[in-house]
Amino acid sequence: MTIEREAPTGGALGATGGWSSDPVHLPKAAEVIADRIRRDIVRGTLKEGDYLPTESKLLEQFKMSRPTLREALRVLEAENLISIHRGARGGARVRVPDASVAARYGGLVIQHNGGSLEDVLVSQHVLEAGAVRILATAGSPEKVELLRRSLDEEADVLDDLARFSACAVQFHESLIEATGNQSMILLAAMLREIVETHVRLVASQQKATPRRPRWRTKAHEVHAQVVDLIAAGKAAEAETLWRRHLVASGNAMRRQVDVANVVELFP
Repeated sequence: MTIEREAPTGGALGATGGWSSDPVHLPKAAEVIADRIRRDIVRGTLKEGDYLPTESKLLEQFKMSRPTLREALRVLEAENLISIHRGARGGARVRVPDASVAARYGGLVIQHNGGSLEDVLVSQHVLEAGAVRILATAGSPEKVELLRRSLDEEADVLDDLARFSACAVQFHESLIEATGNQSMILLAAMLREIVETHVRLVASQQKATPRRPRWRTKAHEVHAQVVDLIAAGKAAEAETLWRRHLVASGNAMRRQVDVANVVELFP
């Protein structure tokens, strides 16, 4: 890893070719070092579990002061890209980017900013409907088989509310994951904890009945139907069916547990 020289100070070249008086932000030396190491982690040059060179070697390589280097390492540690261990066998060890970390943080941001449950459900609907269309268009027998396995798991627990709810949530997640679209998977993961918390709260409000409620059987039937449509490559029909299912199930959950702000779901 090497550090490029910082840009020279001075004004920015304007659109007309003259020099504007707008100030130019020059990154701090620690930011530059952190960015270099971050890029090597993202690109796979540095892999999970690798140790960074010793502090003395990094100081020699980057030609920076010890406080500057340590500030850069603190930035990377805060981003969960390295873990620093003290002691004789210590050092900075690489941790590759983890989607679950970003998802948890994203979920907290939604809660802190007062995001509504309606916002979350609408976003989930858009992602899942898009995923259904992608899967039906792609025509992958392997992915259809994975979805059918999720259906089999659902069928086995239809009489157990808690286990069925967990399997149903997993089926919804499987639709997103089967696309292989990493951006969609990350966005869905940000909403997952909120949606799962809502589902669990709704399930806890359900009263025990001697017979299986019709809604549970109906939900499983719709899941099976959408997989059949995906397998048949009927993208428009699959997307329409899934949108209707999401709207219906969302309305039912709102009637059961009506919360406006996401933060109300969490104790």
